[in-house]
Amino acid sequence: MSRRPAKGIGKKIMVLAFLAVAGVMAYKVGRVSYEKYQITKQISTIDGELKALSAKSGDLNALIKNLNNDAYVEKEARKKLNLQKEGEKAVIIVGGPDTTKKKKESVQSAAEGKESNPRKWFRTLFGK
Repeated sequence: MSRRPAKGIGKKIMVLAFLAVAGVMAYKVGRVSYEKYQITKQISTIDGELKALSAKSGDLNALIKNLNNDAYVEKEARKKLNLQKEGEKAVIIVGGPDTTKKKKESVQSAAEGKESNPRKWFRTLFGK
């Protein structure tokens, strides 16, 4: 008499083989999806950096354009370096009607200096 293998063992082996193949494929798909996510994240980061650098480049190009303009350079030299043209004289105005306004502002700011910080915030936020 010859022994026949049980019918249930062959089916179990096929199911296990199918589950193993499905598991390996699910792992591969998951890994590829994660890599795609990482690449998309890097692309968005680099795109943001590109926009920031592009804006900075535009600002620098505008500055270069202004620095090539003699009127702009002269204006900046007068403002920042206190330069004058030949024959010009510096004039300092002392006194006048503006001094009383400044005194009032300085007295008011001194009074504000004694105010507590929460009161300053309340006055700033609610205007009282």
